[in-house]
Amino acid sequence: MWCAADGEDASGFADMVRYVEDPAGGRLAVRTSRYAGFAGWVVPAGSGRIEGLLSLYGDAYQLRVIRPDLLYGTMDDPRF
Repeated sequence: MWCAADGEDASGFADMVRYVEDPAGGRLAVRTSRYAGFAGWVVPAGSGRIEGLLSLYGDAYQLRVIRPDLLYGTMDDPRF
């Protein structure tokens, strides 16, 4: 799931940071709020294109997915 289950939070989820990785091993944090409408959706498992809002938090970049529904048609290639 995009967020881990958390029975103690009113939303039912906990904020989550996952990472996308490119073929060269570069990683980018993908942050999802527990309040996202897609917090309980299964994360796509394949390779493909991802887009979102890139921000800088401290000295690290992070991506916030805006339209997760678009990923399910573009993240279906086999993992590299």
